[in-house]
Amino acid sequence: MQCKNCEYSLETTNKFCANCGAKKIHNRLTIKSLWSDFFERFLNYDNTLLKTARHMFTKPEVVIDSFIQGTRKKYLNPFNFFLVSLAITGLYNFLYKSFLLEETIAFYQNSFKSFGQDELFSDNGFDGFTFFLEYFNLFAFASIPINAFVTKVTFWKNKKYNFTEHIVINLYTVSQYQLIIYTISIPLLFLSLEAQTTIGMLFFLCFIFYFFYVFVRLYKLNGIQLFKKLVTVFFIAIGFFILLLIITILGGFLYAAYNN
Repeated sequence: MQCKNCEYSLETTNKFCANCGAKKIHNRLTIKSLWSDFFERFLNYDNTLLKTARHMFTKPEVVIDSFIQGTRKKYLNPFNFFLVSLAITGLYNFLYKSFLLEETIAFYQNSFKSFGQDELFSDNGFDGFTFFLEYFNLFAFASIPINAFVTKVTFWKNKKYNFTEHIVINLYTVSQYQLIIYTISIPLLFLSLEAQTTIGMLFFLCFIFYFFYVFVRLYKLNGIQLFKKLVTVFFIAIGFFILLLIITILGGFLYAAYNN
C-alpha cells in the first residue's frame, strides 16, 4: 500500500510513513477519533502551540532567538502563531459585532450627550469604529512592520537584531498578547459595558508591560536603559497612533460614504 500523503510505498506492518512521517490511518473517521486527534494536536503538554504560548511568558527570548537562529520544530513559527491569534480575535470581533456593537454605540452616544458633545456622534459617528472591527485582521497585520520600525529605531544603536528580525519579535509578541487577551475577553462579553471598558484599559496596560518585558529579556536592559527606551518608544508610538487614528477616521468616512 501507499502513503496517502506522499504516495511512498509502505509495508503492512508500518504504523508511520518512513518518508514523510505521517501516521498510517486504517479506520474511518469517528467522533472519538476526531476528538483524539484534536487533543493530540492542540491540547497535549508538548504541543508546539501550548509550548510556544507558555514559554513566551517564561522565556520569550528563547522562543524568539530559537526561530531567528534557525530552529523550526521546537516552537510554532511566528506566522502560524500570528494566524492562530487572528482566529481568536476574529471570533471575538464576530461575537462583539453580533451582540454588542449597537449597544456600545448607544452607550457612548449617551455618554457624549451628557457632556453636550452629541453633535460629534451622529448615526455615522462610529463608522470608523465599525470599519476598524470589520478589517481588524488587516490592521493587525499592517501594524507588524510599523511596530518593527518603531522598535528598530528605538534600538538603533544596538545591532543585535535587524529589521526583519524585529518583525519576527513583534509577530511573536503581538500574537501572544492577542491570543491570551482575546481568549479571556470572549467570556467577558457577558459583563456590562462599563466593566468591559475598565478591563479593556487594564488589558492595554498589560500589553505595554508585556511588550517591554519581552524587550528587557531580549536586550538584557537595566533600569536606566529601560527608562530611556520607554521614553523613546512613547514619543514614536504617539506619532504613529495619531497617524493611525487619522487613517481610521478617514476610512470610516469613506466606508460610510460608500454605503450611503
